[in-house]
Amino acid sequence: MSNHLTPAQVESYRRDGYVHPVACLADGESRRYRERIEAYEAEAGEKATLVIRNKGHLKLRLLYDLVHDPRILDAVESVIGPDIMCWSSSLS
Repeated sequence: MSNHLTPAQVESYRRDGYVHPVACLADGESRRYRERIEAYEAEAGEKATLVIRNKGHLKLRLLYDLVHDPRILDAVESVIGPDIMCWSSSLS
């Protein structure tokens, strides 16, 4: 199933610089991602901040999978086209 944005959402992005909500993850999926990230933070302690604060998608498979999820990429493709590369990610 495609998750491309509607023309109205694309226009909203172009006008405001963001669009929301964009439902990409199934019910409970975002909660599971958050729980897994929080579990990593609890296990790694302060070191977690260093690992996931900048370019976490290069350091944790969980975040790599998230930024490569086709449901998310479809929405991004709607505004920047199909040639997508994740250069940076940040969690705070």
